[in-house]
Amino acid sequence: DLMDLAQMALSDLEPHEAGVAVLRTVFGDRMAAGVRANLPNDQLLRALVPGLGTRSIVTRLYEEGVRGGPFPEAEHIIWRRNFREDPDDPRRVIVTVLGAHSFLIGLKDASPWHAEIDMTPAD
Repeated sequence: DLMDLAQMALSDLEPHEAGVAVLRTVFGDRMAAGVRANLPNDQLLRALVPGLGTRSIVTRLYEEGVRGGPFPEAEHIIWRRNFREDPDDPRRVIVTVLGAHSFLIGLKDASPWHAEIDMTPAD
């Protein structure tokens, strides 16, 4: 099936490369390469914000970016990330993040939360 082939091809790539490949396929020329490269970090950081808390540096300094505006600083906050399926619940994804400690310290004591990221292209 086509979905299985796509998943196999993407699994051969690093997570960031796979994200860029999906964005390139979905958005094509409507999204510049630089935006494609930064979008995965933007979206991931926005999904992490509820765990950071309202007093976090990210929430206070980058309010516009967190709310959906341009967020080029995200690539300097999240350096590397890894996604894997939760072995106990395939509907959940476990995210491991490597980034700037002072920006992400709020995640250390965070309670679990639910976040959704809408990746559908705007017409």
